[in-house]
Amino acid sequence: MGRRGESKLSKNLEKTALKGLKKSFEDEFGSVHKFFGPEGPGKRLHEEPGLSEKAGDNAVKQDSQQQSSHISTRNSPMEEGRLQFPQVIHFLEGGKSWAASETCVKGSPHMSSELPHFCKKNKGFRGGGKEQDSGYGQLKNDIALQRLLRESHWLKRGSDRSAFSLEPVGKQRHKIMENRIKRLGGKEVKEKVPLKIRLGMKRKAKIRSEIAKKKAKEAGVVRALPVSKAKRKYKRNHGLNEIRIGKYHKGMVTLSEKDIRETLSTPISDKKNKRKNNRKFV
Repeated sequence: MGRRGESKLSKNLEKTALKGLKKSFEDEFGSVHKFFGPEGPGKRLHEEPGLSEKAGDNAVKQDSQQQSSHISTRNSPMEEGRLQFPQVIHFLEGGKSWAASETCVKGSPHMSSELPHFCKKNKGFRGGGKEQDSGYGQLKNDIALQRLLRESHWLKRGSDRSAFSLEPVGKQRHKIMENRIKRLGGKEVKEKVPLKIRLGMKRKAKIRSEIAKKKAKEAGVVRALPVSKAKRKYKRNHGLNEIRIGKYHKGMVTLSEKDIRETLSTPISDKKNKRKNNRKFV
């Protein structure tokens, strides 16, 4: 009797302690049902008296149907010759998402030669692609318009012809390509012009610049000062190609009698000085 009484007292103490802990927890954080809800449809029926017996039967039937469907899917991996794949959802940058279509989800059977088409996309994704294509098209049109405005003076020369087109042909095309290369950082291509004509062109350009300066001075327009370019100092290379004596041809230096005589003979001024010095001592 003593042991039974002690066990009963210990159980009562545990119950009172649990009740105290529950009360303190509910005072601080609220009711326990917020964190631990009722589990299963049977408990819901006991805790909520509003539900009828029919509702409970329906809930039990739904659970049994779900369990049977899970079992059937496990037993039969293929339904009507179609494989079942998980639905894949792709998230894009703009917040739009598209799900794989039914043709992608439903694959072909194992024995068929056709493979499942996973590449087909939904219509929602195509809408986002159109916006990107329109932006790319607008940028392309802007670049084409800038080029047309920049190269219109070359295209204007061929506008008098009957068969006029915006595509450059011949010399116009060469000039336009040279201008594009120059804009990208290439060197300017200089045409082969005779020396006299080139000097005349430089003289004419100098006259034009002087006239422009004079007009600007009369109108009171301030122009930029001319910047003098520093001349490069090249060291003269006296190599085999610049030999002063003889002639260099095909890897050989040919010396004439005149060249040898010039190297051996002393200059005339030295001869005269020698004669004067000899006369003094005589």
